[in-house]
Amino acid sequence: MLLRSTMQVKRGIGTIRQDVNVSIAEGARVEIKGVQELRLIDEVVRREVQRQVNLLAIKDELLSRNASVDEDTHDVTALFKETGSSILKRAKTIHAVCLRGFNGLVGCEIQPGRRLGSEMSDYAKKCGVGGLFHTDELPAYGGVTEAEVAP
Repeated sequence: MLLRSTMQVKRGIGTIRQDVNVSIAEGARVEIKGVQELRLIDEVVRREVQRQVNLLAIKDELLSRNASVDEDTHDVTALFKETGSSILKRAKTIHAVCLRGFNGLVGCEIQPGRRLGSEMSDYAKKCGVGGLFHTDELPAYGGVTEAEVAP
């Protein structure tokens, strides 16, 4: 109250930020930076726990399927030379990697409105990749056709 009476103290959204650390058994310790509304901390923690629990379940499923990621990437730019996808038309190069045993899992929701594919895409973008398509969301996404997806 004393600080407010000086009229030199800012209050409201954007004036306070909390960093929230979340960790669960067998999960990762995650620091969520800049939660601005204190009343949202419970929801932020709940969603992060949900994300980690779902990622652990996906990990267990991948292990049970003996899933693997091919080490080699394939330049498939030529395959999409005539694509109708406006997104792929802008790409300088298009590369593919085979995720063996991942079928149906990349599209799994790990949080409301967020899928495993979104999680993977965020990591890829941090490494300089423009974006990520996966066969769990194809055809149709971004104008990719069935013929372009077929093996």
